[in-house]
Amino acid sequence: MIDMAFVLHSAGTVHPERWHYVTQFVIEIVKRLDVGPNRTRVAVVIWSDNAHVAFTLNQFTSRQDVVQVAILYSHYSCFLQCLDS
Repeated sequence: MIDMAFVLHSAGTVHPERWHYVTQFVIEIVKRLDVGPNRTRVAVVIWSDNAHVAFTLNQFTSRQDVVQVAILYSHYSCFLQCLDS
């Protein structure tokens, strides 16, 4: 079993178009993983001044679920930058 956590920087210096590249990187890696409770578990932490756990290792149990959530986060860069407010 592998536990993989992505820590993504979301400060104001990361422009929305660059945030898309960050989330695409996560998606491309996850697509190559065998995601499951007894296989590879994936978590994402988003940080700037403060850390925000986007999802935990036990929250999603399939590759498709992780990819769908990563896609949602790729569209909410403005929301992510406001987490520290």
